[in-house]
Amino acid sequence: MDLTHYPKQERIVAELRQEIAEGRHGNDGSPFMTTRFLMEYKNISLKTAHRILGQLCTDGLLIVRGKRYYLQQTGKLHQARTKQRIGLLLTRLDTPYFSNLAANLEEICRSRGAELTIAISNYDKDLERSKLDSFIRNGVSGIIACPWADTENGNVYRKLPVPYVLVGGTLPGLESDAVLVDNHTAGKATAEHLLQTGCREFFYVCPEKLKNDQRLAGFRSGLAEAGIILSSERIIPLKDENSSMQELMIFLECAARRKVKTGVFCYHDLFAANVIRHCHEAKIAIPDTCAVAGFDNLPVASAIWPPLTSTAYSIRGIASATAEILFERIAGNIPEQPVRYLEPELIIRESTSI
Repeated sequence: MDLTHYPKQERIVAELRQEIAEGRHGNDGSPFMTTRFLMEYKNISLKTAHRILGQLCTDGLLIVRGKRYYLQQTGKLHQARTKQRIGLLLTRLDTPYFSNLAANLEEICRSRGAELTIAISNYDKDLERSKLDSFIRNGVSGIIACPWADTENGNVYRKLPVPYVLVGGTLPGLESDAVLVDNHTAGKATAEHLLQTGCREFFYVCPEKLKNDQRLAGFRSGLAEAGIILSSERIIPLKDENSSMQELMIFLECAARRKVKTGVFCYHDLFAANVIRHCHEAKIAIPDTCAVAGFDNLPVASAIWPPLTSTAYSIRGIASATAEILFERIAGNIPEQPVRYLEPELIIRESTSI
């Protein structure tokens, strides 16, 4: 594993883990090198040597007895090293999309004799960085990541010493292998469809941390071709799919009184289901007065009333393409298509069309 471009302390921890796994420092119970020996062995400061040994203790590979460090659990580590380990970093796991993606990737990795380790960043750039570092310390052969769109972490990915593939998004200025849904095309197709249904005012509902994404860009582009500008006040950011939609409902009720049909495009189906629920409560007729479209074509799309118009794509296809690219890189090969776009399909249902 090439670790030369990784931060020195993390590089040394990864190197020592690999040496321990290969049995170069003995077996369980064998004395490990002292702090001063490690300082000279790796040409580091005494303070850094203390931190490294402390990390190996935290990882469960060393134990302190008296004034000496001793090896432990080397057998388990060696067994783990015989199987490729893949790190999967998701922004969250509590939605059908991410849980389905994780399940498919786990199945595919297992079929290739690899083990999948899952971590969650929770849309936190510092936690994302920490989880990536943890993958490296634990000796993964490659990483699959759904990155949180923060430019500061571009350098973190750029310095990763193992192959990685980004799923569902990329980071500005970072050239990387990636598997993406053509969100821009999907957003534009949704705009065109809502225009065809007679909508004349439009809104975009999204997570509060994703107010500038390709779905929105495509939606704006489709509206712009019809001479309609989607202003910033028409972009409704929400904390989660259960958030209050008071601001949006004020707009929709006003439009209903003016007898202007409104189109609402939601970043994903869970937001769209919430919009439909609020419209029912406010007695705003769907789709006559308000047409609602979602994204991801989750099971909820066909379970609610009226059934939801949504953009569909193959999660299995995303998982398969991602694994194919990553395992090619791990094998030292260059994939034929290091960046792949999956074509979306707009599934039209009763929430937009009578």
